[in-house]
Amino acid sequence: KLVPIDAISSITIECIVTAPAGFIYLWYIWQQQQMSFGINSSSLWLIFSGAVTAVPLILFSAGAKRIPLSLTGFIQYVGPTLMFILGIFVFKEPFDVDQLITFVFIWLGIIVYSISQYLKIKKSKNPVVN
Repeated sequence: KLVPIDAISSITIECIVTAPAGFIYLWYIWQQQQMSFGINSSSLWLIFSGAVTAVPLILFSAGAKRIPLSLTGFIQYVGPTLMFILGIFVFKEPFDVDQLITFVFIWLGIIVYSISQYLKIKKSKNPVVN
């Protein structure tokens, strides 16, 4: 968010930095003779996985520069919370009281922080956040 670089360039740099780990893994799998590539659905998914991953990352990176950092942090909790709710109600994952207490405390913290940010903006003479 704070680095003056566009979304595509930042994702490109991120890919360049992480690519060596991927190549090392591919070399290891190839050495173990467990690598196969051909005309099948797995290979098709592998070919398009880069674009399927890169497009949302580029869009998020471009969007994150346009909203406040506090809102970006809040949004980061939405995805895991949706997965958590799906796991419990759709996939019937086990869920005990300890997990419920943890979940409630996390969201209480988020709510307290959000309220404090709201009050801070409301008290400020310039309510527009850059």
